Amino acid sequence: MSKEISVVMLGIFVAVLPFLGFPQSWRVIFFVIAGLGIMLLGFFLRADHLHREASPLPTAVGDGQNGARTMAARSPGRVRSSSESASKKISDIAAPPAVSKEVKPD
Repeated sequence: MSKEISVVMLGIFVAVLPFLGFPQSWRVIFFVIAGLGIMLLGFFLRADHLHREASPLPTAVGDGQNGARTMAARSPGRVRSSSESASKKISDIAAPPAVSKEVKPD
């Protein structure tokens, strides 16, 4: 089960726990365990997110020609903020050179 689904399941458990009929002392214990679980999963999800942002894997960049996609590698060692990558202009994306078909006379 993924971490994201685990957070959702723990959230549902916390939402229905008061209606399950457990004694008050058990309910408190379950709430503490569920809260610690959500907290730990949140830390793990944040670490995964930071690790994905920092990895120098190639990202897909559309070139605007017939829906074709090209791969542009991020510069290694540099982490882009979400506002920086969102503010990228179309003119900043290098499009591949246009293909020209030359017809040679026979």
